[in-house]
Amino acid sequence: MKQPKYYFVVFLIIIISIFLRFCLLQNQSLWFDEGWSLALSDDTTFQENLFQIVNREAGDKYQPLYYLVLFYWRSAFGDSEFAIRSLSALLGVGSVIAIFFTSLRIYGKTHALWSSMILAVSSFSVFYSQDARPYALLIFIASLQIYFFSYSMAEDKSNKIIPQLLFGIFTATGTFSSILTIIFSCALSLSHIIVYRNLKEWIKWWIPAVIFSSGMIWFYLSSPAASDPTATTVTRTGLPIVQNIMFVIYGTLVGTSYGPPLEQLRDANRIKILLDYWPHFLIFINVITVIL
Repeated sequence: MKQPKYYFVVFLIIIISIFLRFCLLQNQSLWFDEGWSLALSDDTTFQENLFQIVNREAGDKYQPLYYLVLFYWRSAFGDSEFAIRSLSALLGVGSVIAIFFTSLRIYGKTHALWSSMILAVSSFSVFYSQDARPYALLIFIASLQIYFFSYSMAEDKSNKIIPQLLFGIFTATGTFSSILTIIFSCALSLSHIIVYRNLKEWIKWWIPAVIFSSGMIWFYLSSPAASDPTATTVTRTGLPIVQNIMFVIYGTLVGTSYGPPLEQLRDANRIKILLDYWPHFLIFINVITVIL
């Protein structure tokens, strides 16, 4: 595809992503969870909002960045449904652009077009880009993480210092955005060492990220919700955060095909239930062995 035609298609994809995310943005009134976004960004100063978020006895205290950004956004653009949701819509468009440049670096022009087009029209992405909740911000930060991480695949080692620092900064920003981003970053780190098997290079990329993120990681781990199932700040499942992370890993690997449903594993007899499923786990181990 010739250059002018190619960049016209790229421009068209961005226009489509803007249209889908901003169209009918104010068509419905704010729903319950969006009301919490308003409540947690409704004080008069940054410090007051931060204090309210940190002292909230619910999961929102573990994703503070969005509410702090929304506080300034509302101060600049107002409190209408369109104004409040437009922050998420703009972040959704930014994710499409970030994915385009990431795919362009790694796979080339054709893949960049397809990847950005898929995200531009994705119902999942559009839905969360029209929701005054933190998820569009998480997708945007993750896309920037992947973009700067794509420099790790370059052969020119002298050109990696700035990308390494920026990757560390956006990884730290992600930890401030949500504990879910920590899980994503851990998965990215694990895949990096498994695929490339270069410990020295792995350390160069991940030590800055860990150092920059250490403050928020300490905040999450020191919270009662991290390990105490009787705390008032536990998650909706009634389990501490650390156990929920284990369930995420289990659910991703095993799902409901090779083991019992996750609901059964919340029972006190979870060990017995797991042992009863030993034929299923044997099949799972055989499948993994074949794949490896």
